Amino acid sequence: PHRGGDLRRGGNRVSQQLQPGGASVPDLLLPAVQSYKALSGHCCRLLRLEAMLLVGSHLAPVAATSHVCEEVDSMELHPSLGALTRAALRSSEDLTPFLQPAKRAYVLGPIAVAAARGIMWLLPAIHDISSMGVERMIRALSLLQPPLTSLVDIESSSSGAVAAVTASGARA
Repeated sequence: PHRGGDLRRGGNRVSQQLQPGGASVPDLLLPAVQSYKALSGHCCRLLRLEAMLLVGSHLAPVAATSHVCEEVDSMELHPSLGALTRAALRSSEDLTPFLQPAKRAYVLGPIAVAAARGIMWLLPAIHDISSMGVERMIRALSLLQPPLTSLVDIESSSSGAVAAVTASGARA
């Protein structure tokens, strides 16, 4: 009888520790939760860096191309710009189920700004450019921004963004 009483008391202590008000279980889980949050932050920063590298790798061929063009040629965009938009949309659709909206905005939000700044930084590196080439770059900026800025809210407008990329890819 005495031993049964001890077991009940021990069982009560364990059940008290497992209840939400108990201090032992949350104290045990706190390091794991903090480690998970730190890992999550590192992963988001790496995904953001990968997105910036994606922009840079797709913009590099644009600088190597001659931008001395006629009026008819100024309507065509460099193929890597359409590829950038498609790759960014594909990445956004792949990441959407796994990232909360705030983290998705952190990872994908700067892509449009990076593309615009990248094109502006490329202009001094382009030695052969005419006024029609400048118009082509302006057109590229205006066509890239809508689909790239829609990456953050891709859930509601994925078909519209894909249609815009397809239309701009047809012109390129």
